[in-house]
Amino acid sequence: PSLLSSASSLDPTFHLINILQTASLILYYPLENLSYLSSKGVFPLSPARELNWSTWSCRFWAAYVALDVWRLARQRKQMQAKERAIRARSQSVEKEDVEADVRALRAEKIGWIEEAVVNVYVKNQAFPASNADTLYAVVMHR
Repeated sequence: PSLLSSASSLDPTFHLINILQTASLILYYPLENLSYLSSKGVFPLSPARELNWSTWSCRFWAAYVALDVWRLARQRKQMQAKERAIRARSQSVEKEDVEADVRALRAEKIGWIEEAVVNVYVKNQAFPASNADTLYAVVMHR
């Protein structure tokens, strides 16, 4: 799932998060790059201004991360609501009728897990790959 996924784009809160994340990155990148270039002597900035720009770039990056956590939490809440709706529906209709919904929700959960946890930790080697299966099972309620 991405910020522009069709399911999320219908929600005005996801749209707002997307706009705010984009703005934070638009502000982050030039400040970060110019302060870095200044630290290497390529771009002329006073040490005080370099520190100021670097500080603000970190703040904009932190805003992006906080917004992403908000987006992921909201996305998880929506998946939980879908799961409750599927369970309620499964009580009143045939099991075969809900299997497609269950498969779609499972795929959505897997995408969420990959985005929220596995891609961050496993790729950075901070989270042993053997624990990824355990984490997957916990999140999938198995």
